[in-house]
Amino acid sequence: MRITSVIGAACCFALLCFGVWSSARTGLSRTYSQYAAQELQDNLNAVSAENGVSLQTAITKAIEHDAANPWAYIAAAQASEAGDDTQAAMRFIERAVNLRPEDFGLWVALGRLRDKSGDATAARYAFEQAIIYAPYYAEAHWQLGNVLLREGNQAAAFEELRRAAASDPALAAYTINLAWRSSGRDAATTVELLQPQTDEARLALANFLVAQGNTAEALSLYEQARSVSENAMQGLLTRLFETKNFRLARDLSLKRQGVTLNGMDTISNGGFESELKRGATLFGWRIAGSGGSPQVSVDSSVKSEGKRSVVIRWGGDFGGNNLSQLFIVEPDTRYRLSFIARTQEIVSGGLPLVTVTDAATPTLTLAQSPPLPSGTADWKPYVVDFTTSPTAQAVVVTLAREGCAAPCPIFGRVWLDDFEVQKS
Repeated sequence: MRITSVIGAACCFALLCFGVWSSARTGLSRTYSQYAAQELQDNLNAVSAENGVSLQTAITKAIEHDAANPWAYIAAAQASEAGDDTQAAMRFIERAVNLRPEDFGLWVALGRLRDKSGDATAARYAFEQAIIYAPYYAEAHWQLGNVLLREGNQAAAFEELRRAAASDPALAAYTINLAWRSSGRDAATTVELLQPQTDEARLALANFLVAQGNTAEALSLYEQARSVSENAMQGLLTRLFETKNFRLARDLSLKRQGVTLNGMDTISNGGFESELKRGATLFGWRIAGSGGSPQVSVDSSVKSEGKRSVVIRWGGDFGGNNLSQLFIVEPDTRYRLSFIARTQEIVSGGLPLVTVTDAATPTLTLAQSPPLPSGTADWKPYVVDFTTSPTAQAVVVTLAREGCAAPCPIFGRVWLDDFEVQKS
């Protein structure tokens, strides 16, 4: 009696869900099916535990109690699959499909089981049926695309995979990876398989291709994009930086601003006439840290030429490489960096200085200035000569310091101005 009453209650719940489903949109059917099946599964587990019978026995009694209850078969299929009996699970899902032929979720479940059993043709038919009843359901397109891809029908497969990614953006990265592997890691073929239709899709693929070293195709995708958000553009530039494509990143950035330097090497805002911003600036001056010591700011009251300079104030902590800028260079070329500096009450065992390092190999110091004077000293010019490596794209100019044993506090102020770089 206990088994019958519990099963009856579960079936009533299932019928209630069926009634709600009948009056709802098709897209809700799988949700209600899952709720009903889970409720029935929970009840059957309880019956099995309380009456000392197996779960399979409880499921069998549920089916005997109401052979037209699709959720009983779904529960049976779940139990069978959990027991690694794919064939039995498939038979139960087939019976559930016969009772609910318009339930796209059941068709997907059937297709997945058929695919698991090795019957690709039958699996493909099941996924196609799911798409008929739910044309925008991503999983059906995704599963069908994978079956077609394993069958060697690449064009049809990626038509389905593209539709899946369009319905569920979370699948976009997986689709790109599948296209990359299917193309034999050929960038042009990958683009052809994916056929990105939106700016978001183009930029996602461009980011991926940059990571693979295919910058030409990535640039082409970027140029096809009609409207690129600032965040998306920043993401692409960051990826170019991460893969050490500094020149391409600079060119794209300037192109977005409508500026062309024609390959000329230069330091941006060398006289500090424009404001400085903290944060992950790719080009222009970068300020380390988020506050405290040191304090870095533009100073209009103390300057060598023009209207402003930059001042760095230390109150003990050095705070890392306080001020830096990456700029583009030619490989195997000699340059001269010049700037002027002024100090006030500098006290430290490791005096500040300016270094030039290879952007691709930050540990490779190409040259450095003499240490800036301790105590107080008026404006003085400095020159740093350096030669870039045969593969160099960019170098980084940094306000660093001499090495000293920790703890090594620093106090005082330094003003910098008039940074220039020239080929020598």
